[in-house]
Amino acid sequence: MQYPVYGPYQAPGPRRPLWGGLSFRSYWEKRGIRQAALGVGVSFLLFYILQFGISLLLSVVLLLLGPAGEEAYALLTDPAGVYVQSVVLSALLFTLPFVIGARVSRRRVGEIIQLGRVQPSRFVPLVCIGLGMCMLGNFATNLLGSTFSVFGMPPVQPQMEDPAGFFGYALTVLASAFLPALVEEFAFRGVVMGLLRPFGDGFAIVVSAVLFGLMHGNLVQAPFAVVVGLGLGYITVAARSMWPAIAAHFLNNLLATLFNSLAADLTPTAYNLASLLFLLLCLVLGLIGAAVYVRKQPAAFRLHPSPCELSASGRYKAFASQPAMIVTLCLLVLSILATQFML
Repeated sequence: MQYPVYGPYQAPGPRRPLWGGLSFRSYWEKRGIRQAALGVGVSFLLFYILQFGISLLLSVVLLLLGPAGEEAYALLTDPAGVYVQSVVLSALLFTLPFVIGARVSRRRVGEIIQLGRVQPSRFVPLVCIGLGMCMLGNFATNLLGSTFSVFGMPPVQPQMEDPAGFFGYALTVLASAFLPALVEEFAFRGVVMGLLRPFGDGFAIVVSAVLFGLMHGNLVQAPFAVVVGLGLGYITVAARSMWPAIAAHFLNNLLATLFNSLAADLTPTAYNLASLLFLLLCLVLGLIGAAVYVRKQPAAFRLHPSPCELSASGRYKAFASQPAMIVTLCLLVLSILATQFML
């Protein structure tokens, strides 16, 4: 299978004189980054527009149905109904807007998504590294939680009641583990990173991880998701494929779902002890995976130097100052603040 090639950004068009203190090459690199930022920003804005539009349309339909709408509302607000909505919305919101965003950046999804086969000797260690990074993400969450609690503002997140029975558990796994691993990796390690990698792997990993964290919309999950995003971004670059990141994402969410289901059957002390042992086990697996991978790839943790002439700060500034991204970042931050102070 042919892998996408992420070579240095090629400046198109005729040679121009220095502009804004930038050389010809830096000028076109900045334009390329802003074009990619436009695509990413449009993806997120379409995400919010679709989310709001579907919610509004559903509310209007339920209102027009009268008494039948009340019955439908009861079904939709039942735990199983909430999870079914989550499945449908996730499948739509993390795919269609990002496909459109890629086209806005003048790229095709097939050009930037990496889904090549990874040999088991590389796949397993990379998945273990991903799980280890997920556990480090828990430390980031605990650290932020402790810091905010000192000031009387413990982080909060929306709570969802799990549906009962075998069907309910299967639906929970689908909505919480299987589907997010596919569609969120498609959006962040696929489209977002794919659009940004021509300007440096490290740049693409950091930006996609920060956006991944902010997208979770609350201070409990955001620091965790940023750390996880860094790990999953790295293993995607290392593997030249999204499959190890998808597998690590799925396993982390699946194990979290299993632990949540056990919480009702264990005492708080037993649950905390089991969680600690599991966390340590995953960290050990991550270290073993890293050791095995480094043995096979001595330069495993060295990213290729950025091909850009534009400085790192210049690249981040060019990305964050694009108008669509400014609006997107404001919406993401406002979403976190609303969750923290309005729940």
